[in-house]
Amino acid sequence: MSDVNDIITLVLDDEKLKNSSSFGGKVYSDEPILRPASALARPAPIQKNAIPEKIREMRDLPYRDGIYWQSRERIFYEQAKLMEDYEDDCPYSGNFTMYYPTYGSMTTEQLRGYFTWRSAARKGEFRDAPTSFVFVYIYELLNGVGTGTPEEGYEKLKKIGEHYGSETVIRTYLNRWIKDYVIYNKLPQELLEDNGDFSFDKAVALLTEWEKHGDDELFGAIVRLSAYNIEKSKFYIAYPDDFRTVACGTYRRLAEHCDSHNKKTLSEKYFGCRVRTSYYMFRSAVFYERSGRRSFVYDIGEYQRYECVNGMWYCDMIQGGRKNSKELGELMRAVDHLMRERYAFKNRLGGCKATKLETDIIGKHIADIFEQKKREEAAKIEIDVTKLSGIRHAADITREKLIVDEEADMAEEAVCVTAEPEPAQEESPVPDELPLDAAEYGFLHCLLYGGDINAAAAKAGKLPSIIADRINEKLFDIFADTVIDISGGGFEIIEDYTDELKGMIKE
Repeated sequence: MSDVNDIITLVLDDEKLKNSSSFGGKVYSDEPILRPASALARPAPIQKNAIPEKIREMRDLPYRDGIYWQSRERIFYEQAKLMEDYEDDCPYSGNFTMYYPTYGSMTTEQLRGYFTWRSAARKGEFRDAPTSFVFVYIYELLNGVGTGTPEEGYEKLKKIGEHYGSETVIRTYLNRWIKDYVIYNKLPQELLEDNGDFSFDKAVALLTEWEKHGDDELFGAIVRLSAYNIEKSKFYIAYPDDFRTVACGTYRRLAEHCDSHNKKTLSEKYFGCRVRTSYYMFRSAVFYERSGRRSFVYDIGEYQRYECVNGMWYCDMIQGGRKNSKELGELMRAVDHLMRERYAFKNRLGGCKATKLETDIIGKHIADIFEQKKREEAAKIEIDVTKLSGIRHAADITREKLIVDEEADMAEEAVCVTAEPEPAQEESPVPDELPLDAAEYGFLHCLLYGGDINAAAAKAGKLPSIIADRINEKLFDIFADTVIDISGGGFEIIEDYTDELKGMIKE
């Protein structure tokens, strides 16, 4: 211990050490060897608007030599390629709305939120997002960013439509851009068949060549192109066939009138003419053209034709608004209005803007339907199948009568000559409800209770078969069927009617 004290004394007496910075201006105190977690130094928290190095690099890109004076589309493309594989994990809960949005339109917080949302979307998780985020992602896909092949890009664009297409602004632009994407990348035409723009031209072409199509196809085109929503009409729902007949008949008659009296066809009047004009691929999108001066033709059936000539685009198609026709809609509304009036439909439709020519044509076709229905009612033949057996039996009786008339006459004469007279017996009275004479009643009584039917027939001076036929005829109105079965060569009461007959003919 003394050695330690000597060392301390020696250090304290050393003038050089006293004047060093190790001893000056400091106060030392006891400190615990172990410290609580709260006392430990912590790293500074990450700021929400902190700029990741990749985003900083992307923001600096437009100011590099050779890029600064390039177009906005070129700058967006270069930035998109730089950030193609970037992912983030900083969700953004605010709003972001801007026309033609690009990365340069966003704050750091919005950029990080966008790349976070894009990372999830690429994994199939389509979260709620500002509309402008969706448009930036669409721009990337149109420019081939984040897609291995054009086919993969097409599928991703369709996915965006499925999950965000309920917004009208997204659906309107996306449908047009998907069509352009297919044409630009020479993808199969079949991918356009459910595109709204393609179905528009197909329906117009069908109305133009209405003579070649039946009512089902023609009416489908009318429904597709009419500004008046036919399928929601209460009258159409109640009388779909009649409405279709009048609508198609009216269109055909008006088309004939236009062909013979006007310079334009009816479809040209409603939708405009087909012309060749310049075409701007991916109009309103942020798209960088990088394919060079190529030339090719892309036909969409017989409806649209696109040409790329040294990088310049042209289109041969129906021009104009390319929307459902208000005039065709008014015509269909007039059909609905007049048919409701003529059918005395409980829900009437007010306001009819049809011309006198259109009204007359519609009225004529409605009258034709009523006339046709009247003729069908008059020609209708109702057959009561319950009486078929009686009709057949009556025919059998007639046939048998024709065959045996002569035989019956001879037999009756023979009976009259050879039959020995029997003692007179008191005959049972015939009940009022039975339309039979005494001989027929006696014959039927013998059949019911086991009597001698031949003797009963001989007493009446007739053949048993003739008596049985006459009983069947007279009782048909009561039973709607034959009561005596003579098909087996004998005479037998049909079992189903035995009890009822015994109730009428007492033993």
